[in-house]
Amino acid sequence: MEKLNRSFINESEHQGEVYYRGYHKGQWRLLPEDAPLDDVNWIDVRGQISEHDWSSIAAQLGLQLDVLLDKVESGQHSQYFFDHQSEGIIARVLMLDEPKFSGVDVPAPAEEADLPERLKKAKIHLSTGQLTLIQTKEAILTMTDNADALVNHVLKRYREEDETMDPEYFVYLLLDSIIDEYYHVMMEMEARYELLEDMILTKRMTDRLSDLHYFRKTLFTIRNAANNLHDALENRMMDRQESQSVYMRELYEHLRSIEDYALYFREGITSLIEIMLTMNDNRLNEIMTTLTVFASIFIPLTFLTGVYGMNFEFMPELKMAFAYPLFWVITIALTLYMIRYFKRRSWL
Repeated sequence: MEKLNRSFINESEHQGEVYYRGYHKGQWRLLPEDAPLDDVNWIDVRGQISEHDWSSIAAQLGLQLDVLLDKVESGQHSQYFFDHQSEGIIARVLMLDEPKFSGVDVPAPAEEADLPERLKKAKIHLSTGQLTLIQTKEAILTMTDNADALVNHVLKRYREEDETMDPEYFVYLLLDSIIDEYYHVMMEMEARYELLEDMILTKRMTDRLSDLHYFRKTLFTIRNAANNLHDALENRMMDRQESQSVYMRELYEHLRSIEDYALYFREGITSLIEIMLTMNDNRLNEIMTTLTVFASIFIPLTFLTGVYGMNFEFMPELKMAFAYPLFWVITIALTLYMIRYFKRRSWL
């Protein structure tokens, strides 16, 4: 990691880092805090810093402190904002345990493992972060909350053939990295969806309702984040009609495809839930049918034993020498006949 410019640990809840960066001949350089503002192209804030520190940054960029604090507050949905001082985008960052831009390859579960084990290994753990990007005439300010890997990835991706920094391309790289991770999450969702589909349709496992609900909840989070960022980009493009960028149009189309992808999975998950509930109902019906058949077999037997178990004095059959063996012959014959009858009807 690059050498730290400033470290703020003023209070336990305010712990963050600030980097002043300048771009020169295809290279990002760390600058001292007191460097001339003309040399600063990017103020990179990582994590939460105190209001006093934000006040210093606001003064450097010519921004109102209350407006700046409102934009860098954590937990906001994706949106575009514009005023006479600045413009910017707040984007929600979704990441797996090992984001795509981390450069770490996660091995796929072994094919020979059973489906429940593969599903357990393929469980998606989604973490959320936030990127706030503010463009001013002086410089670009970014604040990342739980998304430092994103900025590190952009530093590595930035093309080095440009003599000067292209702000539009810089914004594109940040947003493109976020959208790439959306795609990465969707690819992991697809693998998990295929496992669930195999377990329900092929293996007839009907105890996966919790997995389906977790999948649908995660899918809603992704679709909601993509939809909000899509609206933010649309607002930005409408506001900057005179200088629409091919970069932004590309991101706009990518987000639309992610939304369509999420909608497809949503319909698929709904279908799987309906299929699984139907399979549970069918299984319950099969159990009830089996119980009913056995009850039907014992109804005539219960009737016979009830009749000849009555304590009447005059029952001629009880005086017959072969009455007891005859009773068992009739009972067994009747039982075999009913079993054969139910099998011919495919009830057994």
